[in-house]
Amino acid sequence: MATVLKAQQPTLRSFIVYDRLPAGCLAYPVTDEANAPHLRPGDIAIIDTADREPANGDLFVIDWQSGGSDIVETWSQRMQAGCGPNREIIDTVCWKVAGSNRARTAAGVMERMRAGRLVGWVDGPYATEGPNAGVLNRKLRGRVVGILQPAAAEPLRLISSEGR
Repeated sequence: MATVLKAQQPTLRSFIVYDRLPAGCLAYPVTDEANAPHLRPGDIAIIDTADREPANGDLFVIDWQSGGSDIVETWSQRMQAGCGPNREIIDTVCWKVAGSNRARTAAGVMERMRAGRLVGWVDGPYATEGPNAGVLNRKLRGRVVGILQPAAAEPLRLISSEGR
């Protein structure tokens, strides 16, 4: 009988590590802990600009109206929102975005507040139907598909890890 291995860190996603930027992709420097431990400050995220369709639990670069941008996780949620033909309140599914390193429960929010840590933020809802459908897709610059680690840095990393 085969042994089934249990994932050591089941909540972590894996990204392909590239030594060069794939054609049609952008490099996006990670500067904060908003998506730790998936992406850490100093990482260079690779963004597929052809893929702007939100998906539950995936990371994207979003462009804000202010001119700034961030890496956010997208997820859908069933709710009542003004997405009807004349903006009537209807039962629908909407998208929300936030950094993946956020408090996800009331208890988590309280724990972070007591510890003086960042609680996090959520933006949305973004409509999937009605007159505002597709607004989120237009704000997304592309999906995070990997991490760039140029091959030229590899020898330096190896030397420093050997204590030289």
